[in-house]
Amino acid sequence: MKNITFEAKGFTLLEALLSLGILSFILAASFHFFHLSRKHFLQLKRQEEIHLSLRVALDKITRELLTEGINLRQAVSLHLITPLEITTNSILIRSGEEKIKPKTDLVAGQTLIKLNWPRKISSKRSLLFHDHQKGEIKKLRQINRNSILLASPLLHGYQKDLTAIILLREIKIFFDSAKNQLRIKFNTSSPQPLAENLKAASFSFEEKTNLLKIKLISADQKDRPLETIIFLKNKALRGKIFAQEVGQCP
Repeated sequence: MKNITFEAKGFTLLEALLSLGILSFILAASFHFFHLSRKHFLQLKRQEEIHLSLRVALDKITRELLTEGINLRQAVSLHLITPLEITTNSILIRSGEEKIKPKTDLVAGQTLIKLNWPRKISSKRSLLFHDHQKGEIKKLRQINRNSILLASPLLHGYQKDLTAIILLREIKIFFDSAKNQLRIKFNTSSPQPLAENLKAASFSFEEKTNLLKIKLISADQKDRPLETIIFLKNKALRGKIFAQEVGQCP
């Protein structure tokens, strides 16, 4: 009986090189796919971050618009101040931040007023004085412990029981085309970025419907502008009240 033997054979050089080539191709394809996937993920993440930053800016504008005209109804009816001014590239929002009564009657020509303001405020702010018939806006020059000094004399006299002194709050939101930023400015402080890397920002207001349309276009997503429409309820309510008051006049 013959012995049958099997001779173990390994890979030939050609087979080894071929296997190595296939493995290298698979690894290269895997790395390329990973690179494309990562690049796509980063693009989506960037787009989401841009969209979120614009949405945050719109939410901030909406919240500030809710303060428009607060404590200014009488002053608006006397045509002393305009709570809201809108242009194609800016919004100016005014409100009464705090309201206080004077300690004594005020006389025309007076600049030094005895007054204890409830908190510390900047000497660069403006105050609105008014009663039921007249009023005026004055800039502050100096604030002392028990008094304030106006930058210019009062034009009118006021009875203390009929007079309100209002600390004005002014917010300006505007598009800075030189810096490609939507910026916000509080009172006399320096403007701060609200949204960056913008190609354009525009505001349009429809008087009849009290609707404000805001459009923001990112420089990275020019074909995907973010738009919103805001109903200015404070302005609408103020107009309704004024219309009723006019209708009640004899």
